[in-house]
Amino acid sequence: MLYYDAERRAPVRVAPEIVLSDDERAELKRLIRSGRTSVRLALRARIVLLAASGMQNKDIAEHYRPVKS
Repeated sequence: MLYYDAERRAPVRVAPEIVLSDDERAELKRLIRSGRTSVRLALRARIVLLAASGMQNKDIAEHYRPVKS
């Protein structure tokens, strides 16, 4: 979904609402805790849980942005 900023110059993406069932939430948490889950899959599970908690895409991206030295 696209919205425009205050000056109506640039489109701003708004993340769609994600609603998880209790079973889906439990499965994502299980994947994160499992030692057999790939790092990529665990990261994706964390991202989905953050999005389902209401965090916007840009904030999630900032949270997981690699640290530059």
